[in-house]
Amino acid sequence: MRRSVTHLPKDLDRTIDPGKRAGQTSKANEQTHRFRGGLAPALLQQLVLTENQRGEQLVHLNSGRQLLEELLLLGANFSARTALGALPLHTVAGLSDASQTLELLARYSEDVASARDSRGRFCAHYAAAAGAGGNLRWLREQGADLRARDYELLLPLELAFAGGHFDLVPVFAGDFPLEAAAGSGNVSLVQQLVLDGYSPHEVDERARTAIFEALEKDRVDVAQPLSSERGFS
Repeated sequence: MRRSVTHLPKDLDRTIDPGKRAGQTSKANEQTHRFRGGLAPALLQQLVLTENQRGEQLVHLNSGRQLLEELLLLGANFSARTALGALPLHTVAGLSDASQTLELLARYSEDVASARDSRGRFCAHYAAAAGAGGNLRWLREQGADLRARDYELLLPLELAFAGGHFDLVPVFAGDFPLEAAAGSGNVSLVQQLVLDGYSPHEVDERARTAIFEALEKDRVDVAQPLSSERGFS
């Protein structure tokens, strides 16, 4: 049976707290060094491998490369999966400025471009949902397909829009951002993309257009101006 973090020292709760994931590398490093100096190796390894209620271990929750190197030395499992089937590759992709850490994880885990969680989501889905543009660019350089859909047929860009990360549109240039925007129902964003030159008649790999996407999502308010001759002009 998995041991809950509630049975462990309070310091570990602060280290593994997912609400403090971003920007915590320095503090987490301090805690890790304190653990290493004050705990027996067996207990220390137990702490490193302990899971929270979402099945996340320390290796899932920290974006600092130095800390990840420490965790590796302490026996962290870079192939461990959360309750949603996410590898550290997935969860770290959703943390800020983590491309160097992702590079380290990629050495010890599945192919960064093909790893899926239990929902069929790739690392790009996690990065997009979190608005982590730097991570997305790094993933694309490693061969990740930013048009890949999860098992619910959601694009990474759709998750970005759902989270309000509209600044990621340039990262997805050429990857049908207008279609994703139309499906999200964000009229002002659709209008801006049309003004920027994206065509509502462009056909994706599934022979779908932005108009079709809007209608399928029951967003007639988006589909009507897209399908009109003047559009949003």
